[in-house]
Amino acid sequence: MNTERVASVINEWDPIDLMSFSPTDEYEVEIKMISEKMDSCSTAEELAREIHDIFQRQFRTQFDKSLIECLEIAEKLMGR
Repeated sequence: MNTERVASVINEWDPIDLMSFSPTDEYEVEIKMISEKMDSCSTAEELAREIHDIFQRQFRTQFDKSLIECLEIAEKLMGR
């Protein structure tokens, strides 16, 4: 998956509400991690779990999005 496409979707989602006062590359590490995981995920559900795990590891309690919300993002990324 194109990292720019992942960046666009993740930055638009802004799961930690940082984009209004942070640099545009705020989620750069997470975007890279998600891009790398996309090749090994065959379903949106798998990718949603990866997205959820990545943001929980990186932001801990600041990340309060549900697995369902992550599934919506995964479906966007997978073109569904």
